[in-house]
Amino acid sequence: MVNLRQLEVFRAVMDAGTTGAAAELLNISQPAVSNMIRQTEDQLGFKLFERSRGRLWRTAEAEALYQETEDMFIMFRSVQQKTEDLRDSKVGSIRIAATPSVGLALVPRALKRFLASRPKVRATVDIRGSDSLVKHIDSGLAEVAVSMEPLDHPSVTATPVHMGNMACVMPADHPLTELSSIRPSDLESHMFVALGRHTPLGALVKSAFRMADVPYRWQVETRYCNVACAIALEIGGVTIVDPYTISKMPQEAMTVRAFVPAIEVNAYVVHSAIRPLSRLATNFISDLEASIR
Repeated sequence: MVNLRQLEVFRAVMDAGTTGAAAELLNISQPAVSNMIRQTEDQLGFKLFERSRGRLWRTAEAEALYQETEDMFIMFRSVQQKTEDLRDSKVGSIRIAATPSVGLALVPRALKRFLASRPKVRATVDIRGSDSLVKHIDSGLAEVAVSMEPLDHPSVTATPVHMGNMACVMPADHPLTELSSIRPSDLESHMFVALGRHTPLGALVKSAFRMADVPYRWQVETRYCNVACAIALEIGGVTIVDPYTISKMPQEAMTVRAFVPAIEVNAYVVHSAIRPLSRLATNFISDLEASIR
């Protein structure tokens, strides 16, 4: 019984026309090809090639064997390609979850880099509140999450990938644009669009007002930073949001000022502390970090 390697060498000689050309194709020596062909003929019990005047002539049996093995080698080459793609993380799928701000700003940028060399990879992105990210990781609905909270939970690992500060956003013609930085007391006489007090970022902003001994008064309250920005720009108000949301807003329509005291916010990449990461997930995290740099 001949093996797959013998058939591969036989087909290389059929395709190339000579043992020398087949040897170059297979990156082995010409004597190795000749020896393999003789061994295959001995095992089969019939000639594959007739040698005459320094040339190889295909026999009818060789032609029949070549045709018979065509479909098998198409499948074999497909398996080889699939193996190479898996090794290079060029096929498969990845499931990503993210909180809204980083899902809008960081994830698309990372995916652009990640998918550029992986056109066969499919990515699913699910935007979720931070309170449900751990459940998504634990259940396998997401392999990687990007969050603005460290998600302190024993079943997940959270690694910071970026640090920034919250800032004030307002229309370009707002009176507070004259200031280089804005304090809670500066906002007392202006329409303020607040983040929900029970959201993590909203709680940080409210705490800053309390520490400055300034009443926490607002005209509009909303859960999401991009909504807060849109409302503030439309009604001529001010809001305090994270830097990731700011990076995706239309810069020509707004003015950004530092908020004092500084409210630090970080972006974290989160994954299971129990299950190992797939090669695709590992590469996505690398591309996420590179896109942030």
